[in-house]
Amino acid sequence: MPRPRCKRREAALAKLAAFKDAQPHDPVPASLLTYVDDLGVRRYTVSGHDTRKSSQRASERYSAFMTRARRNEIRLQLALNAAKLICFEWDIVEDRVQRFDAEKLDLSPAHGPFNSFEAVLDAVHHDDRERFRIDIEEALADPEGRFESEIRVINSDGSTAWYSERGQVERDPEGRPMRLIGVAVDVTAQKRAMPASRQRKSELT
Repeated sequence: MPRPRCKRREAALAKLAAFKDAQPHDPVPASLLTYVDDLGVRRYTVSGHDTRKSSQRASERYSAFMTRARRNEIRLQLALNAAKLICFEWDIVEDRVQRFDAEKLDLSPAHGPFNSFEAVLDAVHHDDRERFRIDIEEALADPEGRFESEIRVINSDGSTAWYSERGQVERDPEGRPMRLIGVAVDVTAQKRAMPASRQRKSELT
């Protein structure tokens, strides 16, 4: 079906053609690239492209993108829950620490109990603090920014938990550390089971 005639479009195209004929080497002003049709809808004149259709296609692409993103979030949540992982992010410049809650799929607020490096360090068992600090310093100095550490953490109820942590330091264009992003896994059960398994092994030998 042929496109319905639009006098405003024809007039806009005529102005555009006249400008190109008179000034073929000059950039076309933005005012000549669009016009308002008889229904009050803005359209592009260069190709006669219908911006309403473009908006619809863009909306469909955005909706598909959001659907894929939500599915990826669900997959991430399932993976984190299955592996019992805790994600963390330390903004080194602002000294702000956030932890990823797998149940809520959100980062904990910056005013939480582990909101800074010193707050995290205070929660580390006193026998592990110096080694933990050294592991952090080595990661910040490492050109590849690799971080690894295994520490004991004192919980709010006074109990002790073991965590194995790995991360990666991100740097700015000048090479200065910007943030440390990583994961921590609770290995308390494995640590508690080790003495018993070693004892059984010695009994067998």
